[in-house]
Amino acid sequence: MKSSHRLTSYEALARRFESCRPYSNNPNHRKVPQPVFLLVKFCPQCMRTNCGQIRIYTKQVKVCSKWLLTLFMDKNYRGNASQFFIAGELCRRGYSAVVTLGNTPNTDILCSNLEGTKFVHIQVKTFRPNDNTCSVGIKAEKNYGENFFWILGGIPTPEDKKSDFAYYIIPSPVISEKVKWRHKNWLNNPGKDGKQHNETSLRVVQIPPFKYRRENENWDISEFKNRWDLIEDKLKINGSN
Repeated sequence: MKSSHRLTSYEALARRFESCRPYSNNPNHRKVPQPVFLLVKFCPQCMRTNCGQIRIYTKQVKVCSKWLLTLFMDKNYRGNASQFFIAGELCRRGYSAVVTLGNTPNTDILCSNLEGTKFVHIQVKTFRPNDNTCSVGIKAEKNYGENFFWILGGIPTPEDKKSDFAYYIIPSPVISEKVKWRHKNWLNNPGKDGKQHNETSLRVVQIPPFKYRRENENWDISEFKNRWDLIEDKLKINGSN
């Protein structure tokens, strides 16, 4: 015979909390959490997960969400490290360099001569030395002027004992022209399967040495490696620092 007793709101709430206690007899509460797997889609241009163009991803792989979080955290840490490494190098060369920590639009590092009379703005993008490309984003197409530089920093992981740090110092007018040229040619040339490429906000710069290179799509940035003199020339006063 079923009881006619109806639970009060307090009794119902108490039972709800009881069922969620760590010591609950509910077998579902004693299950060991299993890894969560996500279907990650990689960009066909750069084979990365963070280029922002989810709609065009084609290659898929099942990965653990914990690994994915580690991947994003690793990228964030390397990006921060790259900014401080570059600022440190500029200070070593006798200039004042400050990491803006995201407080200045489009500027990761603000660098000046010691007199504080001349300044350059620096946008930093990070890659691993063994990467084929470095993602720069659509804003790389904008020319920010002669006193604006993009520095692509190749930062090896602590476990990587073979790779060296690599820096490419590229003036904004140059990267603006070349990135627009590369993207236009990429759109006009079909992919591996013969299909036309779709418009995307992704912009990448290919990193030497080239594992593959299409002459009508990529440009060689080798001439800008360690070109700190390009920044120094903008900070000089009457031929001196």
